[in-house]
Amino acid sequence: MRLDEITYEHAESYREVIIPIGSVEQHGRALPLGTDSIIANEVGRRLASRKGMLVCPTIPFGFSTEHSSFPGTIDLGLDAFLSLVENVVISLERDFELLYLVNFHGGNSAALESLVKKINSRRVHLIHFWRAARPVMERITDQGAIGIEHAGEFETSLMQYLRPELVAEELSDTTDQSVSIGGRTHIRSWHTEEFTDDGSFGGARLASKGKGEVLCNETLDRMEEIIDDIRNEFRPERA
Repeated sequence: MRLDEITYEHAESYREVIIPIGSVEQHGRALPLGTDSIIANEVGRRLASRKGMLVCPTIPFGFSTEHSSFPGTIDLGLDAFLSLVENVVISLERDFELLYLVNFHGGNSAALESLVKKINSRRVHLIHFWRAARPVMERITDQGAIGIEHAGEFETSLMQYLRPELVAEELSDTTDQSVSIGGRTHIRSWHTEEFTDDGSFGGARLASKGKGEVLCNETLDRMEEIIDDIRNEFRPERA
């Protein structure tokens, strides 16, 4: 049930709400700029239906500085992005018992983790979609780590399953590498054009609707388990 499509009286009957968070940024030559937000919309709606909760309209813009040199990318910057998400959370926390921020863009991750710590509420939880999906991707990928990268094998597969009409008919790659600047030892800022001319990190040519369906459904199963764990952990506070 979408929050923006019901009355306040109807909303009052729910205790949980999902807040999907995406981005509008380049996704190579095969995928639309709104890929993250489109996936967020579709997965958020399906997860809400499975768990009997509300889904907030997707926050469509994110922290996308790494892609800002490509036309059409909308980068809110760190402060504006965090302010937007924080005010959505503050508004909804007044009325709902459990809030689930579900993140669909890797560039948002560290910022959202810091925000959840700042908000400091046991009622606000952050779930990273792509981290939940990683075990499935690693099991069925044809490329190993490369297939998991931006605009690669699995992001393209998901879009072929969820919104095939938005995926280019011809899938090509100019880059076959993963981005791991510093690994676990250090971090620095980076920009997409350092690694790829077309914005994709490889693997789109190996995408398929079938992989997308498996990835979507098995990741939804995993996200259901995560939500059940959160509910069980929260229950003693309500007693």
